[in-house]
Formats: sequence, C-alpha cells, structure tokens
Amino acid sequence: MTCSPTPEGFTRMHHCCKGGVAVLLVLALLGSAWLIKSGLESFRTNDRSVTVRGLATRDVDADLAVWAIRHSATSNVLDEARAQLEKDSTAIREFVVEMGLGADSLSVQSIDSQDLLAQQYRPDNVQNGRYVLTETLVLRSSAVEKVADATQNLNKLLSKGVVLTNTGAPTYLFTKLNDIKPDMIADATRNARAGAEQFAKDSGQKVGRIRSASQGYFEIQARDPVM
Repeated sequence: MTCSPTPEGFTRMHHCCKGGVAVLLVLALLGSAWLIKSGLESFRTNDRSVTVRGLATRDVDADLAVWAIRHSATSNVLDEARAQLEKDSTAIREFVVEMGLGADSLSVQSIDSQDLLAQQYRPDNVQNGRYVLTETLVLRSSAVEKVADATQNLNKLLSKGVVLTNTGAPTYLFTKLNDIKPDMIADATRNARAGAEQFAKDSGQKVGRIRSASQGYFEIQARDPVM
C-alpha cells in the first residue's frame, strides 16, 4: 500500500478493504528551529538554536473514490473481440448501478488494441486469440462506502464471463485538507516545542521563541493497513 501527497494539497491513499475508508492523516513539521538561551549568558548565546520536528495525526474519512476497472476480450476475429468488449462493458455498467452507484459515475478512459501476429516476438498459441482489446473504465464517486462494497463483489462480474485485467484497489481521496490544516500545524508546532524544551532541559538551557520554521508534508496512510 502506497500513499503520497499531491502538489495541490490533495492527499491520497490506496486501500482495498470493505468499509476501509477511514484513513490516517499525518503532518510532519520540518526544520522548526527554536532559540536556546541561558538568562545570564552573553548576547552571542542568542544565536544558538536547536532544530526539532513535530508530528500531528488525524483520523479522517475519505470523501472521494477513484477506481480504474480494466477488462479485455480476445478473438481471432476483430469484430468478435469488439462485440465481446462491448458486452462486458455493459455488464460492468449494470454492476455499478446494482451496487448503488450512478451510471454517470463511470466513464471510458481508454481502449487499447493489440494484433499479436503483428508483433516481432509472437507469444505461444497466438492462433487462439490474435486480437486482444482492453478497455479502461474509470469510476469516480463520493459514495466511498459503496465503492468499497463493490470491490468485494467483483465475483459477480467474473460469473458473467467478464475478464478483468490489472484492476486494482480504488484510490481514496481526502479533499478537505485545508479545513483541518491549521489545527494540525498548531499540534505539530506544540510537539516540536516539547522536543526543544526537553533538549534544553537536558542541557541546562531554556527555550525562547521560534527562530524559523518550515512546514513539512501531509501524508495519507491506511488506518488499518492490509497485511
């Protein structure tokens, strides 16, 4: 499971467990330099500082799900492969509606076609399926719980003969980062100061004001990672 921030402040995570749309939001506050001083020392002491890191976490609910569903059809006759691809695409759309998701939440991203006989290095048994057509449908919905349920019912598509190809887990997004960012930055700052105060205490010094600070990065992680 991989998680990463995006430049716009969006954060995202991958998760495939039913109902697993609660995620852990982590802020790392980097480069927070606190002035370290002793009351009776010379002014040059005021130039001394210690750099610490603060960490803040929040449990949040994903509010958007994006799921790429890929399926393929194979035949020695191109029209037959195309007809099968269209039939399977209809089955996927019916499945989406059956799972309580709107038909308009599904869109075609791409259709890829391969003629295996045209390849320089032909695979074995190419005569059993010369043409391979692959369609990628993208499901985008704010009904994240229903999307999570749908991932647990893909056997319904398999029972209809739909061949799924490289269909992974949905990507769950949290789009309201700016709403909670100020509180998380405040928590991370308090945690950074606590670290600086402990450092100062151990060295017989005192902590003054913040000399400089730099916000780190936000990251989404699965609250209950799949092992």
